[in-house]
Amino acid sequence: MGTSNNLHKPIYIHRLANMLKTSSILTFSLFAFLFFSSFENGIAQSNCPTGWTQTSTTFNYVPPSGTISCRMTIEICFRCGLSSPYGFEYRIDVYTPESSDCYYTMKENFNDLKNKAVDHVMSIAATLCTVPPCGNQLYSVVTVSTPLCMNFYNVPNSDVIRAEPCYNTPYCVQEFYACLNYNYTPPRLYYQSRISITTTGTPNCYLTSKQVPVPIIDGTNSECFIVECK
Repeated sequence: MGTSNNLHKPIYIHRLANMLKTSSILTFSLFAFLFFSSFENGIAQSNCPTGWTQTSTTFNYVPPSGTISCRMTIEICFRCGLSSPYGFEYRIDVYTPESSDCYYTMKENFNDLKNKAVDHVMSIAATLCTVPPCGNQLYSVVTVSTPLCMNFYNVPNSDVIRAEPCYNTPYCVQEFYACLNYNYTPPRLYYQSRISITTTGTPNCYLTSKQVPVPIIDGTNSECFIVECK
């Protein structure tokens, strides 16, 4: 009996080694999938720096042609109380059309869409941070940041194409003096003057949104395209 057990022992050890090897390969494959998936679409998964608040807002986008109206959800990061009790900063990162009919509209009019998104956030500024009313000699220093390089991302297991920042994109940064105009309901942010417009680096993207094909395969990104800074 002892001889028989010893004869089968190498076979058992060989099978156990194969099982451990297979388990290690599966574990590594799972780790690699999760690791690369977390970086697949850049900062859109977790796009707010430490100390910022993330939120989303939806507005009705009408392109210059006026031929179609699109519901557009944008993801923004913001923080309040900068440089003065009334200063605040916000950044627009991700654009998601509510209808597939609007993908072409977003692609063909992205610079205009970005400008309208900035205007929309200005219209709801009082719901994000405290802004002084116009006419009392107080003002907010408002900083607006928008990515210079964007791409289109085909969200897996959905019919969604969204626009998001490219990895390590620089940003267009504009600073304004502003106050809250109570002649509107709800009150709107009124730009008294622009202080400055700068970029955080040189963009490494050259195509326009019109030149970039929308990705048709789930989980893939388009090439990066450049966004105006003005």
